[in-house]
Amino acid sequence: GWYTAESGGTQVKATDTVSITSDIILYARWVHNHPICAGSSCSDGSHGNVEWAKWNGEDDITYTNNVAYVYLTTDATNGRQITVNNGYTLYLCLNGKTLTGSAGYTIENNGTLVICDCSEEKTGKVVNTCEGLAAAVYNFGSFTLYSGTLESTGSESGNRAPSGLYNYSVATICGGTIKSTNGYGITADFSNNVTTMTGGTVTGKQIAFYMGEPGTFTMTGGTLTSTSSHGI
Repeated sequence: GWYTAESGGTQVKATDTVSITSDIILYARWVHNHPICAGSSCSDGSHGNVEWAKWNGEDDITYTNNVAYVYLTTDATNGRQITVNNGYTLYLCLNGKTLTGSAGYTIENNGTLVICDCSEEKTGKVVNTCEGLAAAVYNFGSFTLYSGTLESTGSESGNRAPSGLYNYSVATICGGTIKSTNGYGITADFSNNVTTMTGGTVTGKQIAFYMGEPGTFTMTGGTLTSTSSHGI
């Protein structure tokens, strides 16, 4: 609708009676609606009538009541770690763009990160370039991937291989791609980790899915591939 400010302000509705004594500026604002991201088999119910904010991949993200909905507006390089804090929930639409960095995302114990890519091409990526024990996403909380790509491009260092996703807690893969050029697609490496895969593709040069501590892996769809070693 029409508002008295770019953000915040007051909405001016067709039914309002307005007395104008001088020129004013009204701002048109749109709701950034999302389609189903991963086909008919898996949809994100959070993609309702929510106003999603633009994000350039570098600025701090603004949360309202500990929740933020943002979509990437440009390819970006971010050298600092992006953390979803305890009790916070971040919905990130990659929007066909690539976010490249050497630190990745960290989801704290009670944090939640949901990633999708609602562009037509679905070419959006989160890329981590760091070598050794590295990942595009480190999950100690709750992580869901509907579409888009998590990718680690770094090399193995000191017997430590990078992963697309390090899952220490609860992860759900509904679609999209997780891959590591030289390491593991997903590493589940903490006691009682839970990984559920209903779609998508996980690829690692060494191992697609590696469980290093007792946990649970449930796979009802999708693909695991390794270019040199094992699927699981």
